[in-house]
Amino acid sequence: MDAVKVNNLCFSYRDLNVFDNVHFAVKSGSFTTVLGSGGSGKSTLFRIFCGDFDYDGSILIFGKPLSYALEFGYIGIISKSYKFRGTVFDMFVQVLRDSEKYMNNAKKEIDRVVKKFSIHDILDFSFSDLSYKNKVLVMIAMMILKRPKVIIIDNCLNCLDDDYALYELKRLNKKSTIINITNNSEECIFGSDVLFLDDATCYKVKKMSEDDFSSHGIDAPFIISLSSKLKFYGVISNNYVNMERLVDDLWQ
Repeated sequence: MDAVKVNNLCFSYRDLNVFDNVHFAVKSGSFTTVLGSGGSGKSTLFRIFCGDFDYDGSILIFGKPLSYALEFGYIGIISKSYKFRGTVFDMFVQVLRDSEKYMNNAKKEIDRVVKKFSIHDILDFSFSDLSYKNKVLVMIAMMILKRPKVIIIDNCLNCLDDDYALYELKRLNKKSTIINITNNSEECIFGSDVLFLDDATCYKVKKMSEDDFSSHGIDAPFIISLSSKLKFYGVISNNYVNMERLVDDLWQ
């Protein structure tokens, strides 16, 4: 089943046509990267998913209209623009309160994510005063508590130099479909599917080749460029998006 299905999406800012009959689907359980250069509509698409803009067309989240999905907590947001008045602890309590079935184990649930991310020392800090990186860590922890059907990430994984946080995000992907909207092509290797936003429309990448990226004016991830060159010179026979597998092949 498709987690997200977009049909005939149209949106304009006055005379600027941002989306023109855009169609795409995101598979349930996938980690999909939506990639685009500046001005391609990434921020607009994110804000549409957040319910900030009216649009023409249809967006279904697990078969339900976007408005329904937002109202009933199908969607979780990780964004540098996220705002909350209160402490990190208050945020976690609010998330659990919104998900009433978890309130009986609230302390246990909060203790679990605090320990997981080693954030006990910022639990009483105001969320607005946190560093950019800590805000993202807290929001990932919040998604573990919230357990939404779909998680939308707005161009903010570049601050994570901690492999553990990315590991937890991938673990979340076992229960939640993840859509990462970004301008950083290196983040394509985190997931399973890639969509390009370009020329007011959307293209699905099939092979994750260097040509796929260059045709849209975007630099390919390093591992894909390296793999392409090694294959050209006959050193390897396959394309790779995983450095460990490439190294293993080179050693054989």
